[in-house]
Amino acid sequence: MKSGLDQAPPAHSESIRRRYGVTLIAQILRWALSFIVSAGLVPRRLGPVVYGNFNFLSNASSTLRGFLDPSAQQAFFTFSSQDERSGPLTKLYSLTLLGQMLIVFILIGFAAYFNKLQLFFPDQKVHQIMAITVLDWLLFMAISLQQLGDCKGLTVYPQLIGAVVAIVNAIALVGLALLHKLNLLTYVWMSLVSAVVWISALGYWLLVLHSDRCWDGKLIGHVNPLLRRWWRFASPLILLEYCTPVIAFLSTYFIQIWYGSNEQGNYMLALRWCSPALAFTSAGLMIFWREIAHWTASGQWDRAKEIHLQFNHILFFMSFVLATWMSLGSSILIPAFVGQQYAAAVPVLMIMAFYPVIQTSGHLSGASFKATERTVVFRNLSIMISIADLFLTYFLLAKRSAIVPGMQMGAIGLALKMVVFGFFATEVYAWLDFRYYRLSYGRWLVERSFILLLVGSLAILTLHYLRQSLQSLGLKPLSSLALASTFYFAGVSIVAYVRPGIIGLTRQGISKLLQEMIQKVYTGK
Repeated sequence: MKSGLDQAPPAHSESIRRRYGVTLIAQILRWALSFIVSAGLVPRRLGPVVYGNFNFLSNASSTLRGFLDPSAQQAFFTFSSQDERSGPLTKLYSLTLLGQMLIVFILIGFAAYFNKLQLFFPDQKVHQIMAITVLDWLLFMAISLQQLGDCKGLTVYPQLIGAVVAIVNAIALVGLALLHKLNLLTYVWMSLVSAVVWISALGYWLLVLHSDRCWDGKLIGHVNPLLRRWWRFASPLILLEYCTPVIAFLSTYFIQIWYGSNEQGNYMLALRWCSPALAFTSAGLMIFWREIAHWTASGQWDRAKEIHLQFNHILFFMSFVLATWMSLGSSILIPAFVGQQYAAAVPVLMIMAFYPVIQTSGHLSGASFKATERTVVFRNLSIMISIADLFLTYFLLAKRSAIVPGMQMGAIGLALKMVVFGFFATEVYAWLDFRYYRLSYGRWLVERSFILLLVGSLAILTLHYLRQSLQSLGLKPLSSLALASTFYFAGVSIVAYVRPGIIGLTRQGISKLLQEMIQKVYTGK
């Protein structure tokens, strides 16, 4: 029997293996560029305060956007995955996005007119608020177009387009830095230009060249059926969709008002730096969502269950491997790449490095709930967890002098909340999800514990003890980390090959995958 990744794809779709392989390569390339530029060069040039302000405004914009999006994006992705042709749906969602954008800028305009901007955006300038808000929306539109390609099983070229745009953008930013012209204004403008190019290329590929599946069809006559379908999907989630963005925003808002932009910059740097561990998850999540939605809708539960297990095994293993490396290497990486001005971000990153592992579990469970339209259960559980999250956030961040005193832990407290509380919260989702598919959650816990013990021990031996030994012999910190990392990743690869079951594959499957990758390198196909 073929594994879930080897199953024949639906008609007119690329295979899961090819989609995931290309997406993974594109994500790794974009992560590498982002690590060098957005998480290295840019924060070093801008400094903690300006970098903190930029990320605070980006988060504020995405929060407001999420507040205005009552599950529209999730419904759009799910329905587009279920339907072979969904032009009217794409047109309706496009109009929805335009309406949301208009509302956002009207709200900002009113707040500026009545001198209330500082209430929502402490110590921020109007032109920076507007520019970063526009950038956030353009990036969201580009990602939505890329997800539309995922819905139709057309992943390869959209991923390649995104990778090319990222390369050009990185080259331009490095050029600005070499000319000593890289600042907040030039960074935002260069990002805006890149986003417009990205949207234009994706729009042409999907809405013109593949218009029969993504765009064609009259909207008239489809609006009411689509709205009713959206309402069945979204009505259980609306309260959650209004609560979750606000609660998420309050975390960074508390940091901003109680600790200032410098602490915000340290936290955001740690958050940005831990994102590489999500490379494998980001590459597979939309594919996972699409396949679960498609196969469960067609009644083929065995395929859905197999894909569910394989993605959970592979993505957990990969995210934990990268997270452990980032955590143990943070004390060397941060001073080397962004300087001692971010020294306070090191302990934050050591904790936050494991947040992508939590996100991996949460993203997969959330995608599974929504792909199978179990939105009522997802809503009820998420609201209860969000309430506990809010109280815990306040308790960890509030100053001891506040009316209701807190622990005054700053960015470290927020990092602990994201990882420790996040772990217990996501495990509840995972337990319910495994029960839904009639899979053994206990067995999954044992398998993960084995991964934690094996990879964790290997990491401590190589990234800690071996690295310290190399430094004692006279090697520079960065060189010793690079050499220790080579042994670490080599050891992880050997473990995965000897015990392929821990990543949900067989040895034959790994060999076949490696052969295909080598063949593609030599043939270009």
